[in-house]
Amino acid sequence: MARTACKSDRQPKEDAVSEESVLEKIRQRIGEREAPIAYDENEAPDRFWKPDPCDEVVPKGFLSDLVFYTRGREVPTLYSVWTGLSAISTMIKREAWFKWADKKLFTNLYVILVGPAGIVKKGEALGIERDLVTGARSHIHDDQMKMMKELLLITDKTTLEGILEDMTPSQKRTKDFTLKDQMGKAIVSASGREAVYNRTAEALIMAPELGVMFSTEQYNRNFVQTMLALYDQNEYRWKTIKRGAPILLSSLHTNFVGATVPEGILENLPKGVVGDGFLSRATMVVQAGSARMFPEPRIVPGAPSINELRRRLAWIGENVLGEFTWEKKAWEFYEEWYYHHRCDLNDDPYYAGAKGRKDIHLIKLAMLIRASRYIPDGNTIRLEDVEDADRILTRTYFEMAPVLRMIRAGETFYDNKCQTVERVIKAHSPITRRELQQKWHVPVYDLNTALAYLLRTGMIRAKTNGSYNRFPSREGAETYEWVARRGKVAERTSSIEEDAGSKNHRGVPKGRKPTEVGAAPRYSKRKRSPRSQA
Repeated sequence: MARTACKSDRQPKEDAVSEESVLEKIRQRIGEREAPIAYDENEAPDRFWKPDPCDEVVPKGFLSDLVFYTRGREVPTLYSVWTGLSAISTMIKREAWFKWADKKLFTNLYVILVGPAGIVKKGEALGIERDLVTGARSHIHDDQMKMMKELLLITDKTTLEGILEDMTPSQKRTKDFTLKDQMGKAIVSASGREAVYNRTAEALIMAPELGVMFSTEQYNRNFVQTMLALYDQNEYRWKTIKRGAPILLSSLHTNFVGATVPEGILENLPKGVVGDGFLSRATMVVQAGSARMFPEPRIVPGAPSINELRRRLAWIGENVLGEFTWEKKAWEFYEEWYYHHRCDLNDDPYYAGAKGRKDIHLIKLAMLIRASRYIPDGNTIRLEDVEDADRILTRTYFEMAPVLRMIRAGETFYDNKCQTVERVIKAHSPITRRELQQKWHVPVYDLNTALAYLLRTGMIRAKTNGSYNRFPSREGAETYEWVARRGKVAERTSSIEEDAGSKNHRGVPKGRKPTEVGAAPRYSKRKRSPRSQA
């Protein structure tokens, strides 16, 4: 749980609030809250919008609710997914984590929306996220939890010193306070001391114009290294002439969301940025256009309002607490996935700089997707969570490929070879990996990215030595067959329904009719279940 700082922001305090015994008393104090039920856009009386190519990667829950809300806007689905993930992470903060050996892996993300100016509405996507995170806190019921979820939003700072100054815990309005149980008594930690919530250095940094923050003058080694340190949640000390003594920023949980045009990547981020660690931590969400055109934004009948989305985000913030663990099937999937990920990095060392932390992104997304499903005590990562995380990442890297090549070439070259792979397999199915490389001259990186995406979405099948593969191999004789199963990705939700045990195919509790479109927000009364163990 969030805790930091320090007398005069220089000495870290005891981190007692992350103990399971303390968390359990906090859960008891909060009590049972009605869990939201995901909307079903198929029930909308007027489906006036065009489908988006990335709709197939949207998991059911808060993310699908957010996408439903944006159907009357020109914001691409993939932008809504990633800004939604960022909003969930900002709301959870350090109150939930994944154990990473002797450290903790938190959910924070660095996201850069990339697309042509005026066409894909990057600024509108950021504006929706801002509306969500700034308004969600007022919907939290528990007073102490509301103080813990104080948001530090940094949008108007263009200097490193300005950002760090704002993140200093002593600048926050909230003061340190003793955590209370449901009887109003102080919660005692395992050390025998009162559990105290200390102010933190957590923040959401938004850069609607990436070039302003990462200009040629400001993009220097010190700036980049500082951003890397803030991402990794390590303690960070900084010193200025104004302050004199070094200031310690601890308990970091930094989310960053920016936007730029493709050419801006070249202009604002030097070629070497691919290998310096920044782009391996930051995810570029690239969209070349939008499937929808509206002279003005339209309200979608039957979709959640922005205020309802805030309430749902607040529910997530109150209920997602503690350590995430693997379900056995999820771990087996991740273990196999990791092997193929490492082979992919070896195929092209240059792009390894941008994809080197894809495994970390996968775990973070799996946690966030689990949190987004509106399931109380849902801290066990299930197979469907890691599969959905893989689909989102695979599609994102599929779209990112031309921009990575553009950075490598140092030219404003915006052509997606991944789409070439899709067209060739569709026209010449079945076709081998060797033929794709030799006849069509598809680079290894683009080939691997495209094959992974097409396999994960069920559009092709891969066969080696008579056996079908879940992941593409590196065998030249591997054969790819076009099966055109786009749209059947929804079949994966069956395991989600089994897990929840209380929903039908529309996300509504069994035995209960779906709420009519336009009726009051849908919630279900779920009792807290014993915490799952991996």
